[in-house]
Amino acid sequence: GGRGGRRGAVGGGVVAARNIVERRVELAVLEAGGWSRWQTRRLTLVEILPLVAAGLAIGGGCAWLVTVPGQWLRGAAIQYVPFACALAVLGGVSLVAVWAAIGLSLRGEAGEVLRRE
Repeated sequence: GGRGGRRGAVGGGVVAARNIVERRVELAVLEAGGWSRWQTRRLTLVEILPLVAAGLAIGGGCAWLVTVPGQWLRGAAIQYVPFACALAVLGGVSLVAVWAAIGLSLRGEAGEVLRRE
């Protein structure tokens, strides 16, 4: 039910965050090469957003396939609005998690990050 969707959103956010944090050195190299912080943030976001969208599409599609046939068989009305709201909330949570992970990975100066590595 609902817990599985939340766990999936949290898991997806954790995987995205881990990916971004692991790429911290790559992002520091881009900054050291003249890219602005906004450009590296935007690049990372553009790379991660398709993964978030795919996760929402696959998870939403699976949830749809699990719930809708049962509703049809019982003759119940299909509830589109709660389903769309749930996907919107999960998408928003995922975006916030990704944005926060990008912000955390870009903290500090590029030179400092590169020296530590």
